[in-house]
Amino acid sequence: MQLTQHGIMKLLSGLPWVGDHFKMKLDEALLARLDAIEARFSSASVRFATQLHDLYDCLKDLETPLHIEPSRFHGFALLTHTKTSKEAQRLLERLEQGSYIQAEDYFRSAGAKHVNFLDWYSNEESINIFINQMTRLLIIYCTNNNRSTVEEGDVFVEPIEANEVTELFMGTKWFKLMILDLIQMLSVILFERKGG
Repeated sequence: MQLTQHGIMKLLSGLPWVGDHFKMKLDEALLARLDAIEARFSSASVRFATQLHDLYDCLKDLETPLHIEPSRFHGFALLTHTKTSKEAQRLLERLEQGSYIQAEDYFRSAGAKHVNFLDWYSNEESINIFINQMTRLLIIYCTNNNRSTVEEGDVFVEPIEANEVTELFMGTKWFKLMILDLIQMLSVILFERKGG
C-alpha cells in the first residue's frame, strides 16, 4: 500500500505537538478541493455525477462532528438557498422518514441570497446533521451513478436503495441547491478554521 502526501498529513495531524499544523494543512487542501468543485458546478463539460463523486471524496476527509464557536463567525457571509441550517436539517430528516414534502417551503423564495453566516446558522447540531444527511444522500447517489472507468476515486459496487421520496428529491433542482449550500457552508467553516 502506497502512502500519499494526503495520507501522511492525515496521519501526522493526530500527533501531539505537530498535529494542529497538519490539521490546518488538511483544511487548506480540503478548502481548495471544495472551491474547485464549486467552480465546476456551472460547467457543462463536467458530469454532475463526477462532481458529486468528487464532493463525496472531500467529505470522507472531513473530520466530523464539526465544533463551531458562533462568536468566531461574525462578519462571515455565505450564499445560501435554504432558509436556515435548521430548515435544511428538517428537510433532510423528512426525506429520510419518507415523508412527502413541499421542497420550496425550506428554500428562500427569492432564490440564492448572500447572508451573514450567523443568520443562516441555527446550531451546531443542525450543521452536523446537515453534513451527515447530505453525505448519506451522496452515497446513495454515487452508488446509483458510477464514475466513468477512467476516473479515480471510490467505486461503489452495489446500488443502495432509498425510499421513493428521497429518490425523487435527488432528481430535482432542490437537491443541487442543497449541495451548493453544503459546499458554501463547509467553505466558510474551513476558511474560519484556518484563520479566516
